[in-house]
Amino acid sequence: MPKTQPEQAPQSQSAAVLLFRRRDEQVEPRVQRAVRRAVQERLVVLIDYVDREGNGTRREVEPSGLVRGTDGWYLVGWCRLRGDGRAF
Repeated sequence: MPKTQPEQAPQSQSAAVLLFRRRDEQVEPRVQRAVRRAVQERLVVLIDYVDREGNGTRREVEPSGLVRGTDGWYLVGWCRLRGDGRAF
C-alpha cells in the first residue's frame, strides 16, 4: 500500500506532468525520474490537474507510470479524489 501522506519533491526537483499534444514531444527526463521514483517507492504524488473546461483541482495520485497514447503522454494511476483509476 502506498504511503498515506502525499510527498512533494524539494523545490529544486519539482516537475510538471503535462499531456503533450504532439506525438513527437518527449517527457522531460526529470519528470520521468520523479514518476519512476514515486512508483518504485510507492509514493503518493500531488498534481495540479486542469480539465478540458479549464477547471483546476489538486489531485493525490498513486502513480502506476507514464503511458504514451496516440496524442501524447499520460500519467496513469489511482486518483484518491475520484476513488478510481485515471490517466492525466
